[in-house]
Amino acid sequence: MSEPDKRWYNLIKHNFQNPDPATTRTLGTVLGLANAQIKVEALSKRLTPEETAVGFDVYCEECDPAPVVKKHRKSSDARRERR
Repeated sequence: MSEPDKRWYNLIKHNFQNPDPATTRTLGTVLGLANAQIKVEALSKRLTPEETAVGFDVYCEECDPAPVVKKHRKSSDARRERR
């Protein structure tokens, strides 16, 4: 297993054992959905049957969009009060 593969394998395995939404979202975002799916399928074959039985939670932007932080605009009433 190459060094980058081993790093991703350890990160995914750690996230499997200690679920963390931030790590899961980062994995899905960094690898991209298609690459993450390929990587998870490949790596899941290297895990023990007990670990593989539960599966992985890979972040999917289409299924669970990340919250968009919107800038709050002042209402027209607040603008009128300042004038």
